Amino acid sequence: MKTQFLLLNEKIKFFIVLFLLTTFASLAQISGNQIYGNNNYNSNNYNQTTTINSNTISINDNTLAVSVRILLNKKADEFVITLGLNEENESVKGCNQKINSRINGFIGKLKTINIKPENTYVDFISQTKIYDFNTNDATAKQFEKGFEIKKNIIISTLNALNLEKIITLASEYEIYDVIKVDYFNTDLDAIHNSLFDEALRLAESKKNSYLK
Repeated sequence: MKTQFLLLNEKIKFFIVLFLLTTFASLAQISGNQIYGNNNYNSNNYNQTTTINSNTISINDNTLAVSVRILLNKKADEFVITLGLNEENESVKGCNQKINSRINGFIGKLKTINIKPENTYVDFISQTKIYDFNTNDATAKQFEKGFEIKKNIIISTLNALNLEKIITLASEYEIYDVIKVDYFNTDLDAIHNSLFDEALRLAESKKNSYLK
């Protein structure tokens, strides 16, 4: 019986299936208004990390497959927050003057928390006409009221504590729309290499345990 087991193992090819999942501990702290676009945001993210085949070892006459799943919680090195604002006016020129005045005042105020102008970027989003209605008895007539301009302000910071300060300063300039907050690590290659090495070690351990 022992001999048959060894002969069988000599014919088995060993495969490793690696599922490397990298996440950051602070990822769930702030989602911004993007969460409203998807009511299943949290549940979908959860399913993406849990619907992987739960079998860690499978075997037939020719193949021994070992799967490894790794989850890493790592503090982010940089944070990028995107804020949205809009301005309405009877003319495009008036829109631009008002919205730029709010943006420039806000960016200047960011210096008080050591965020320099070069750490900000203003992204033009849209310029549209806006309309209103005149009502007369049972009839309503549409007329052109003016224009609306929308812009985003993208701000990067290395300090997570600055995020709430940024939101507070933005409110002073009637900027209330927190669109999203992105989290970044500067050493992704090193993180992935570390995960891969650990996955290989775990797969080898699982294989050896099974063969015993």
